[in-house]
Amino acid sequence: MPNHPPLLEVRDLTIEFPFGKRWTAVVSDAQLTLAKGDTVGLVGESGSGKSVTSMAVLGLIGELGGRVTRGSIHFDGNDVVKARPGLLHQLRGDRIGMIFQQPGRSLNPAFTVGDHIAETVRRHRNVSRAEAWKKAVSLLDRVGIARAGERASDYPHQFSGGMCQRVMIAMAISCEPQLLIADEPTTALDVTVQAKVLELLNELIRESGMAMLFISHDLTVVSEVTRRVVVMYAGETVESGPTSQVFSTPQHPYTRGLIASIPGGGRQQRLKLIQGGIPSPAAVIPGCRFHPRCDSRVSDLCNTQAMALREIGNGRSSRCLRAGTASAS
Repeated sequence: MPNHPPLLEVRDLTIEFPFGKRWTAVVSDAQLTLAKGDTVGLVGESGSGKSVTSMAVLGLIGELGGRVTRGSIHFDGNDVVKARPGLLHQLRGDRIGMIFQQPGRSLNPAFTVGDHIAETVRRHRNVSRAEAWKKAVSLLDRVGIARAGERASDYPHQFSGGMCQRVMIAMAISCEPQLLIADEPTTALDVTVQAKVLELLNELIRESGMAMLFISHDLTVVSEVTRRVVVMYAGETVESGPTSQVFSTPQHPYTRGLIASIPGGGRQQRLKLIQGGIPSPAAVIPGCRFHPRCDSRVSDLCNTQAMALREIGNGRSSRCLRAGTASAS
């Protein structure tokens, strides 16, 4: 991990949304640290709170109808939770770039792909329309769009899914951000296109030195592109540490279950399943939130006592009683 102070630091984060007549926490006690130039994976099943956490980093929870009720988010010295709208508008698109899920739905069909990028540039840079358009063409070329000068005048529906993803990447890096948040950037792409997108992201990180928060449920991809990984379950951070160590010696049964469910390629090998599913945010679960699905419970404390995320050495942390013991992995 690069020896830099934290660029992004999320501490004790709790996010609530209205469910019926009351507010319910969908993220609780989330923890995340990302240094300058670092690449961190945020993983977990759908419903774990990954995308909601990224929306909080962008200061968008209020616009989505939710609220941050506890904890802090600091980005390069700025308090995102308490920041005024003007500062948030300045950070988004400029110092923090975002690649959203499903690029086809994130691009306006009424505007050309060049206009999408040029508008982002003009919003954050004092340049003319001609200069912004030139920048857009240059970025399309950089992300591998052939005949970029011509294709910049095309509309999103004229692009394939992989090409739309490249347009989203061009928009996200158009102002050379310090942090790139990539939310499922390779979902629904075929293997060949996926590999090209990942290669492109790695190349951009090497060239610019920006940091990347890579959100995915695909652990195989995360293992290839990140240095550190944070595992979320039911709105909580349950494990974090260097990617290679977390994958080789997981210290939480949920992480262990996720890794065991990765196809190994052998015809004789049966995939292991984590029984049950992510609980509803409104569900009241005493003790460890994972204990109803856990096959490694060691005492009644697992069923009755809330688990704190604790440091277990070597830059690792886990929310499990067994973490750090010889039997943990």
